This record gives sequence, C-alpha cells and structure tokens, in this order.
Amino acid sequence: MTRRIAVSSFSVWEDLGGLRIPIQDERGDPAEIVLERPRRVDLLDFPRLARERFDVTDIEICQIQIRDSSPPAIDALATSLDDAGVRLLNLPIDADGAEATRWLDIAGRLGASYCRIRANFDWSAEAVASSLTSFVRLASRAKESGIELLVENQGGISEDLDRYEDFLDLLIPLGVGLLLDTGNIEPLMSQSNARTGGEIAPHRPWNTRELDRVHRTVARLAPRAVALHAKANGFDADGEHVPVDLRAILTTVADSGFDGPVTVEYEGMVGDRWNNTARTLELVRSVFSGTRLDSA
Repeated sequence: MTRRIAVSSFSVWEDLGGLRIPIQDERGDPAEIVLERPRRVDLLDFPRLARERFDVTDIEICQIQIRDSSPPAIDALATSLDDAGVRLLNLPIDADGAEATRWLDIAGRLGASYCRIRANFDWSAEAVASSLTSFVRLASRAKESGIELLVENQGGISEDLDRYEDFLDLLIPLGVGLLLDTGNIEPLMSQSNARTGGEIAPHRPWNTRELDRVHRTVARLAPRAVALHAKANGFDADGEHVPVDLRAILTTVADSGFDGPVTVEYEGMVGDRWNNTARTLELVRSVFSGTRLDSA
C-alpha cells in the first residue's frame, strides 16, 4: 500500500489557538510557555480540514494542542477523526511520569499508531537509567493499545550523535524507534524555537559549516529512522525552501532506504500557514512518490 503521509496540527498552531508548552524553570520545577492566539479553527475541525485542504487521510495531533482531555472531549475528537475518514498517525506527548501514561491511554482511545515520548535530557548515567526505566513502563503500556513508541531528536542528548546512537541502541530491545525530525538540528532548532516565540526575524544568512551539519546529521540518523518529521521553515520569493535545501535533505532520507511514514510540519512564520503546509506536502510527495510500504 501507499506510504502514509500526514500533516501535523502544529503546522497551523496559531489558527488553532496557540500553544502551551511544558518546560522546567531554572529551579527544575514544572512551568509553561504560553503562546495565546485568537482561535480561528477548532481542533475538532482539523481532521476534516486536513482531508479537504491537503487530501490526506492521516494526521498528527500534538498533545500540547489538546486543551480539554476529559473523556467527553476525547470522545468528540475520536468522532471527528472517524467522521472525516482520517487516522491519527502520531500523538507527540510532552509529559512525564503518570501524565505521560495518561496521555498514552488517550492516544489508544484515539487510535494512534505511534506516540513520540520526549527524551531531550542531557547525557548522564542517572538520566539515561531514569529514562530507560520510564521507557520500559511506557512501552509495555503502549503495546496493550497497539501503539509504537518513538523518540525524537530534540536537542539535549541528541546533540552528541555518538552518545545518541548508543542511547538508541538501548531502546531497540524495548521496541522504541526513532522519529527523525529534519528541523530539530542546530542551528535550525534554536532559530525555529525563537521564531515561534517571536524573538527574532524569520531568517538569517547561514554559513556552509552550519548547513553541512544539518545534512550530515540527517544522513547519519536516517538509516535508523522509523518515522520522519519533514519540517519546513519557510519559502523564498522563488518558492524555494529556506534556509536549507529541504528537497536535498528529504532525498538523503529516501536514499537511505527509509520506508516509514512521513509527517509534514510547517514552522515558518511568514505567509499563510495552510498554503505553505500544502507547498511542503507537495515537496514531500514529489520526493517519496516512488517508494511504498505496508500501511496499517
């Protein structure tokens, strides 16, 4: 069957009412970054709009965009997916401990195929041991719902590729795979995070060393990837993706033998998000149109 290609709700986060991003403050206590925006589209309408505007039957919905997780609200979201004829490919979870388990159960009720669990800690024996203990528990819970757990390169431990690959090797026996994000690589990630918060101009010049680092990281991690976030940062006046050559990056992934699902995630701040998501989706389809996999 045809490769599963999805669109992430994060692509249109402003229209969906903003974000509440869980973080730790300077003392290590739980905190939140709140980015409120006028809600132009209800999350319950996103499955239908994604199918109508992007011609997809798979979507990703981020946990941090689900404001109401009560059983009736989750039932309503499940109904909106069914009514639109759309499947939930992935539910990225930005929570820990019992809260992560609760969201994993919610993902099961929504029929998710994958759940990305965050693992962006700094490398230390204590941090790795604690993370593995958590993944053992979560992987067992996920298996009950037929969900495959994923980790994503999100900074922290993933900035040291040698150590990160060692960490990924520890996760393989647990059945936890890699979600490769083409934009979560420095310096792209820092600029994207700052741009989302409105801190800096949309783009700046990039030097060859910075661009080479992005390409080298993708080439090294692509053979390990189970799933892919094709992250776009913006387009120039000629319609070319900036600041990196996204087509070349995606081609590197395709040439590695990658046979998993692809999710489009638009993070640019210039232009219409729906239109630029569609442009990114067109690019993804052009690169991966000749490859196929078994779809769940």
